[in-house]
Amino acid sequence: MNDGTAMNASPPVDDVTARATPSRRRRAWLAAILTFAVSGLGQLYAGRWRRAALIFLSSSAFAIAFTLAWLRRPTFALLVWALLLIPVAKIGFIVDAARVARAAPVPFPLKAYTRWYVYVVVWLVAAFVISPRYENALRRRYEAFRLPSESMEPTWLAGDFLMSAPLNRPPKRGQVVVYRVAGVSYLKRIVAIPGDTVAMSNGQLSIDGANVSEPYARRGDPYASDAPDIDPSTYRWQHQYLVTDVNTTSYHPSLSSWGPLAVPDGDYFVLGDNRDESMDSRMKGFVPADSVFARPLFIYWSWDAGSRSIRWHRFGLTPP
Repeated sequence: MNDGTAMNASPPVDDVTARATPSRRRRAWLAAILTFAVSGLGQLYAGRWRRAALIFLSSSAFAIAFTLAWLRRPTFALLVWALLLIPVAKIGFIVDAARVARAAPVPFPLKAYTRWYVYVVVWLVAAFVISPRYENALRRRYEAFRLPSESMEPTWLAGDFLMSAPLNRPPKRGQVVVYRVAGVSYLKRIVAIPGDTVAMSNGQLSIDGANVSEPYARRGDPYASDAPDIDPSTYRWQHQYLVTDVNTTSYHPSLSSWGPLAVPDGDYFVLGDNRDESMDSRMKGFVPADSVFARPLFIYWSWDAGSRSIRWHRFGLTPP
């Protein structure tokens, strides 16, 4: 009788230990998800804080090394290596997180750094503080664009996705640049710089009276009339920039014949390589120098909407 009373009053030692120490089993799938969100977070969830710190620091070191290399010399090969290595490393971290979670002791002793709110704080800091600042730092220097039209064919095709870099010096004649007007970005070729006198006669471009060789340009019939959707008044802006010996009353410009125009200080004259399919300085006027901000680097993706296929042969190209 006394023995039975004593047993009822004193639970087994294992039960007492379980209630005294908060614990639970670590889930491998949850560790994988946490590491997918932030590298090392799944290892932290499994109680391996040193391992978590090593993975997080190695991921950060890779990001810093890639950024420094990219800022020094951005190339398509470097981008490809990064796109290959990052997923491989991420998968390795995820597999490792699941493995250490399965190997965690059961029952699992909860510690101050293995609480759910710690994971939330780490994710919030990574997602809304670190990542945005890193992405903004790169985006301020390098931007990606998609070409929606045929205005730069055959050099750049509609459906090309290109990476651009900032201009560190004033652009030169013949250089392809990215500029922004009214919030819209354009890709065109600079054909005349401040102080130039630019003209076109039957499709032949000239600068200061000398013909310019343009092997990259696509021209239609130079004697054909303008496309029916081009209003003649579109060219009216040119009158105030005509050289003094041109009779403005008899001046009737077209796509293939216009000028000579004097390019003022602080402006550029741009043309699309596909001369019959480009809305450029001939209609829209000069491009302010302060709106020109980037140069194309290379094509990192190209999609042919007509055939619904990838243009693999254009990957990495840096057209002239």
